[in-house]
Amino acid sequence: MNANIEKWVLLTSFSDRLQADLAASAIRGSGIRVELKSDDAGGLYPPLTVANGVELYVPEEQLDHAKELLQGISDA
Repeated sequence: MNANIEKWVLLTSFSDRLQADLAASAIRGSGIRVELKSDDAGGLYPPLTVANGVELYVPEEQLDHAKELLQGISDA
């Protein structure tokens, strides 16, 4: 088994894509890779995002730093 495989973990979720994109952009700006996951039929039906939300994932080893950044965004 390859020991170099990264484990991605859920940082948080948002009720809309705009909030998720803003948070992801701020976290990426600090050098942390981010993946957003939402079930909106591949972008064809955005209202599904409201029902299911948008999840923001980061590599496990950067989770604590990402949490600090997210807290800073929330406090602003």
